[in-house]
Amino acid sequence: MSLTVNNTKNSLAGNAVPEVKITRNPKATKAVILMARQHPGETWSSYMMEGFLKDLTGNKSKVNQWLLENFVFIIYPMINVDGVIYGNSRCDLTGMDLNRRWKDPSPNFHPHVNEIKRRISQYSQKYDVKCCLDLHGHSKNYNVFCYSCKTNMYTCRLLPYLIQEANEKFYMPSCT
Repeated sequence: MSLTVNNTKNSLAGNAVPEVKITRNPKATKAVILMARQHPGETWSSYMMEGFLKDLTGNKSKVNQWLLENFVFIIYPMINVDGVIYGNSRCDLTGMDLNRRWKDPSPNFHPHVNEIKRRISQYSQKYDVKCCLDLHGHSKNYNVFCYSCKTNMYTCRLLPYLIQEANEKFYMPSCT
């Protein structure tokens, strides 16, 4: 298994923002991108990411073996490093919600978001990106659910349906 950890670009406060790549096949043409902790107060996204990484790399199931042979996993385990370090709940050091900066991130105020967005664009050229998951927690809703970008009903509903079939904790009616 190939596991590489690189620094994307330091945060505004100079903290490292890691990028992790995991695959068993360096020639894989498909990718999955995962991100977590855009909102510092959503600690459970770190627990979800930890569980995902432990299962993918430690569980020798046939499914995981197939995934590692056929995909490159590109992972950003903690995007808002500054907000986490300095105890913010939702924002970074500039008082901005990084989850709302993706459309037009400032290279000066959000250098790591700007760099991650650039890299995702490059990866989309190199790989057939099948899924991009951004792990969050919700302050008022319970259970596990998905929000999705509007593409079409088939792609927005298929993943939540499959998750619901595999996990009783997933709650399809909360999905958007």
